[in-house]
Amino acid sequence: MRIGIVGAGKIRGTLAAALGRAGHEVTVGVRAPEGRATTVADRVVADVGLRPVRVGGPEQIDVVDGVLPLWFALVSQHGGRRHLGFRTLGL
Repeated sequence: MRIGIVGAGKIRGTLAAALGRAGHEVTVGVRAPEGRATTVADRVVADVGLRPVRVGGPEQIDVVDGVLPLWFALVSQHGGRRHLGFRTLGL
């Protein structure tokens, strides 16, 4: 199964790593300032077998954190079925 995790806080990072170890193709959205921080974040994500995708720097925190409420709203509108995901094109 292909899974995307937006943000890599402790809980999301642990979940992403566990899903990756279970054999799922996991993409992790990385939010870090340009430069060394981005390189380090990408390397950490890749070192545990996941695919990093840059979603912006610290100025994008509201956009990135807004994905979860959007997901909850969509799940609610579809009868609580949690098997709902987002697909990005061109990444």
